[in-house]
Amino acid sequence: MIEDYRVFLNTKYHDRCEKNPNYSLRSFARDLEMNPSCLCNVLKGKQGLSPKSAQKIAENLKLSSTEKKLFCNLAEAQHARNPLKRKLATIRAEHSQIWEEYKIRDDIFKVIADWYHFAIVELLYLKDFEYSIPWMARKLNIFEHEASEAIQRMLSLGLIKEKDGKLIASETGTTTIDGVPSVTLRNFHRQVLKKAVDAINSLPVDERYVSAMTFAANKQELKAMSDYIIEFRRNFASRFCNDQPSKDAVFCLSLQLFPFTTSETDREKT
Repeated sequence: MIEDYRVFLNTKYHDRCEKNPNYSLRSFARDLEMNPSCLCNVLKGKQGLSPKSAQKIAENLKLSSTEKKLFCNLAEAQHARNPLKRKLATIRAEHSQIWEEYKIRDDIFKVIADWYHFAIVELLYLKDFEYSIPWMARKLNIFEHEASEAIQRMLSLGLIKEKDGKLIASETGTTTIDGVPSVTLRNFHRQVLKKAVDAINSLPVDERYVSAMTFAANKQELKAMSDYIIEFRRNFASRFCNDQPSKDAVFCLSLQLFPFTTSETDREKT
């Protein structure tokens, strides 16, 4: 089943955010010569694009001729008023040679950006796991459509497999996705930190562990500190993430190391 032209928009937006951390959706709307609220509605699927608008956006995105054709065909496949035009546009788009590349890139962005993808993979190891969308959604407190779309996405990327009517984790693991923009990783970490704040507010002390340590040190030791934390994570995983048969919950270990103090260079930037 073909998806839509929003893959192009999301991909190009991520690329620009990666090059410029200050780049925003408003900046993107300006470059596309669109009203910011209209762009937001388009990305959310609340508003479509006319053939003229699709052509203009494709030009502003500086797409190649092949990409332009695909982008416009995808827009027409969704929004053309004539059913025959929609059908023909869909056929043209499905035969495009570059579609799969963009589809995979967008899927990778979504896997990294939304915390529950990896959490679903870990659900597979629970002793009471049920291959049921409602069950998984309840376990992680997410919407059923989010769970369903996440599973399909990870199946297509090979992160999980379906065998004999069961879901199993891929032998390649869930931390080997390369080429993901740092802006997408930042969004993932923001989500994890928000979940940590939610846990502080909602869980009793005996169901969570939160601590912080403030200390003075030499900045040149940062690499050694990071390596020490990496080694700790490896030891932690070896001790608690093994193949024990009695797993009954999915946890998140989140570690942060950052300076409270600012340097002269940092102040000059501000």
